[in-house]
Parts: sequence; structure tokens; C-alpha cells
Amino acid sequence: QLYSSYRNDSRKALELAKNAHNLASEDPFISRLLARLVYEQKDFKWALSLYQEAARKLGKEPELLAELAWAYYSMGRVEEAESTMKSAIETGSPFSKREEAKRFLAMVAAVKDTTQAGKIAAQVHETLKVEPKYLPALMISALL
Repeated sequence: QLYSSYRNDSRKALELAKNAHNLASEDPFISRLLARLVYEQKDFKWALSLYQEAARKLGKEPELLAELAWAYYSMGRVEEAESTMKSAIETGSPFSKREEAKRFLAMVAAVKDTTQAGKIAAQVHETLKVEPKYLPALMISALL
């Protein structure tokens, strides 16, 4: 994480994480770190596999479940993304992305039920001002 976060060298961070995973493939923390790095590189298929592996070993850790939900969503597996994000919230454990998880669920639901899309149009607009590439909001804006 040092190279990725502090030196802004994601390529080196990815290389180190791959090496660590090769040496300790059973370590769920290394799998999760590698998943995060390959997700950032848009290798969603591999990221999903790594997140699933980490989640099997670490259990109901809400931050991890939220990351896993995004990996599902990025692979077009919306139902699994939705149920996994719900699981993250339902753990009852506090986590830093709880409000973002609720926003994700509201927007995914609005895409499925277009009558809800108009009700959250203001939230969609505000989200896109801050995060112009936030996919669930982009999906709703296409419906409006």
C-alpha cells in the first residue's frame, strides 16, 4: 500500500502485491490488497475473484463486502452487487462507507424501478457534480 498511497506508484504497488500474493496466496489481506490494486487497473474479473477469495476467509467484514459489491457491479452482476452491499450494511458493524453503500442501493433500485428514478433526481445530480463517473448515477441520468 505504501507505493500506491504515498508514492503514487500504482505500477510498483501492483508488482509488489503480485509478488506477495505469489508467496502467500492463502493470506486474505494480501488477496484483498491485490484485488484493490487490480480493480483500480480495471481488471474487474481478477479483482472479483480476489475479493471473493478474501471474503470467504475474512467473513462479514463490511468494508470488504462493499468492495466486493462494487466488483460484482463492475462485472454486470447487479443482483449479486445489490445483495452483497445489503450484507455490508446488515452486518451492523460500523464502517466508513455506510452512507455511500446506502446511496448505491438507492440508485441501483431506482434503475430497476424507473418510478423511483425521478424521486432521487436531485441526489443523482449532486452525486454527478462530485463524482462525474459514478456509474449508478449515470445509469439513472440516462433514464431521466
